[in-house]
Amino acid sequence: MEQQAVQCYIDAQQWDKAKRIAQQYDRAGEFIPIIEAKAKEALMSKGDGDNLVAMGDVDAALDMYARQGDW
Repeated sequence: MEQQAVQCYIDAQQWDKAKRIAQQYDRAGEFIPIIEAKAKEALMSKGDGDNLVAMGDVDAALDMYARQGDW
């Protein structure tokens, strides 16, 4: 049930809600890296470097900006 809730939030790109559910119910910690990877992919596809930096992934933001010639 919790997996389905996490997946629904991932599909809706509600990253904070997905993480909150995963933190409450995923004792093994399997979902958090998946959520973060999906969030990173979505932000990169949108060209949203500011939120990549806010997530703490400065390298991904710089790489994205470099590929776009936007630096």
